[in-house]
Amino acid sequence: MDRLLLSVLTRRSLLKSGAVAPVLFLAGCSYLIEEETEAEPSPTSEPEIEIEATPTPEEEPTATPAPDPSPTPEPTPEPTEVPEEELETVSLYIDSTLDVAGQTLVRESVDRLESLGSELGIEIELTSDGPSANVALFPRNMGPTGRTPLIGEPLIAVVRPDHLVDRVWQEQMTNLFNGTISNWSDLGGQDRDVHPVLSQSLAMPFTDTDAVRHPHDDLVAFAADNPGMIALIPRSAASIHVQSLIVDEIDPIRDELDTDNWPLWDSIEVLVDHPDEEIHDQLLDILMDGREARAHESRSMISVTGDVMLGRTPHRIMVEQNDWTAPFPLVADELQKGDLTIGNLECAITDSFEPPADPTTFSFMTFTQAVEGLELAGFHALSGANNHALDFGVVGMRDTTEALEAAGIQHFGTGDNLEQARQPCLLEHNGVTFGFLGYDAISMQYAGATEESGGVAPLVREYVMEDIERTREVADVVIPYFHWGIEYTLTPTEFDRRTAHMAVEAGADLVLGGHPHWVQGMEIYQNRAIFYSTSNFVFDQEWSFETKQGFVLHLIFDGTTLIGYRVVPVLIEDFHRPRIVEDDVRDTILGRFWESSQIIANTPYPQ
Repeated sequence: MDRLLLSVLTRRSLLKSGAVAPVLFLAGCSYLIEEETEAEPSPTSEPEIEIEATPTPEEEPTATPAPDPSPTPEPTPEPTEVPEEELETVSLYIDSTLDVAGQTLVRESVDRLESLGSELGIEIELTSDGPSANVALFPRNMGPTGRTPLIGEPLIAVVRPDHLVDRVWQEQMTNLFNGTISNWSDLGGQDRDVHPVLSQSLAMPFTDTDAVRHPHDDLVAFAADNPGMIALIPRSAASIHVQSLIVDEIDPIRDELDTDNWPLWDSIEVLVDHPDEEIHDQLLDILMDGREARAHESRSMISVTGDVMLGRTPHRIMVEQNDWTAPFPLVADELQKGDLTIGNLECAITDSFEPPADPTTFSFMTFTQAVEGLELAGFHALSGANNHALDFGVVGMRDTTEALEAAGIQHFGTGDNLEQARQPCLLEHNGVTFGFLGYDAISMQYAGATEESGGVAPLVREYVMEDIERTREVADVVIPYFHWGIEYTLTPTEFDRRTAHMAVEAGADLVLGGHPHWVQGMEIYQNRAIFYSTSNFVFDQEWSFETKQGFVLHLIFDGTTLIGYRVVPVLIEDFHRPRIVEDDVRDTILGRFWESSQIIANTPYPQ
């Protein structure tokens, strides 16, 4: 059998071997198989170098003695050949089916064997004789016994963002891919036929499936035509354009993964068989080194709420129950999942005034003891840029910021003057600095801060653009939180959308909004997410189902990049207390969120 060499080549001819597929890797891979041409025999030594001796000049009769003849030079010795250090040849077999699956891992394995093997005096030689190979690569669950799993990157299952099913068990995942579950309604989701997809170049983790291969960077277009799509992609490909499924209560884009807690991995199997025990161990070490799951050291999750109004009825209930944490016990655990938790504080926290006796007052305040509830909820920072920041004047505003600071809670969007109100709130997690800015468009005409007076940061686009640029110098991620819109509406105004787009163009990484007291949807503009209304969170607007709806928004970052988000619906009950909802109520709130998003997407942006 002709000897086959593994070499780094440009795309040229391929060996016609039954065990090796005609195209071994996807475009971009430079490892091909080429027959070794028969080399011309080389001489065993260099030819001798003949050196003529210098003739001795004849003596002539003369009175002057003749000079001594020059000595005959010694012949130059022939150069001694230094034999090259011999390399230990190791044969490598790659199963033919791996031209379709597991290409990423095969590429990595070949690279590692070549680069690290050469340092150890090992030369890799490709063979089509699997049984005699020193190293053999197989798909999962194929080939002889005694194989070792070669673990690559964890895989995540993704669906369309508007999918109501956001979590499954491992058995359900298998059934979705093998056709046992053929419609998402079987799992409580929409009436959508299941379309399983596997990203190209990945090894198939399921042995029985009709999943189609598709590039993971084109899944958004594929999902538009196939709303029941479920696709397996590398975790590194997670993005805000798809929703990753939680499996067995593990969130793959948030939690640390290992082979004990996560079932989905890009993996192939390797069999190492070398008579030299030392070389055998070296080969296995080369292939397995660095395969352990990586900790999510760069991951951060920001949890966001809508309007937190602790005055009026919530204040009365806290006083009656003598419990200043009363609004938060049912949502505290969910909020504390966030590495950073942010909200909009829609009231004054002050002991300088008595609460209005009118139960329908629009001047909202509570006492400083109410900070206990904010601490229980785990808030790290709160925006004060809203139309209730000055319900009790600058004194109430200052009391509020002092009470928050005493509890270790930062604030933004208000200040004793315009410069202070426009300052960012900087929070750090995992080496990433997040900068938050707050602006109010509702009360800025009468409560906006000036150079000489305190108040809210007014939503003036020139200010916003300047502040985003300035904050970019001290923060890695810039997030403006706007108070805007029209109350009790499902979609943002033209002003809201123009402002949001302008903020993104100015450098904002994400845009948050509130004030309408209804859930509104989101859109993606220039690959940046815009959430137009996070709605109510703690409020007493019990008079309509829509005003009782809200959500916790979990924003998941990998470093400085937003790679996913989760909308967790809540329902406000007993005029003050939000709780996480499931089943029909959850689906209703999510349905309104995505209905609004669809309207936004279908409404042409005004030019």
